[in-house]
Amino acid sequence: MRRLIAFVLILAILGFLTSRAIDWWNLNVNTPVSSTSHNVSFHIDPGEAPNQIGSDLYDLHLIRSTIAFDMYTRLTNAGPKFQAGSFVLSTNMSLSQIVAALQHGRPDEKRSRSRRDSPPGTRPKCSTKKSSVSRPTTSPAPSI
Repeated sequence: MRRLIAFVLILAILGFLTSRAIDWWNLNVNTPVSSTSHNVSFHIDPGEAPNQIGSDLYDLHLIRSTIAFDMYTRLTNAGPKFQAGSFVLSTNMSLSQIVAALQHGRPDEKRSRSRRDSPPGTRPKCSTKKSSVSRPTTSPAPSI
């Protein structure tokens, strides 16, 4: 009888812990940080590591957990697919939506436009300051 009670108790504890783990995953991956939309400019440099991207997203309050971001990018193999460039992300995007948006980047328009518009024989000055995190903007977020 004691073994049966111990087995049922262990089973109940494992079920509870599994339930909490699934709740944590759903909260971090499928639920946006905010219900209100606040657009944020975000930039990824060529060759930037996924863990640094996750830290930058966390610092901008776009994701809840760098651990969940790291796990999600490893499980979906999304890290190597991130595109360098500029993005407009929103605080009402879930982690999975943000990862999908970062895989479909566009080239940094400022850099390519300034070279194209400069007079022949001159080159615009390029900033050597590395900036992975940009300030919030008011432009609309891409629809996914």
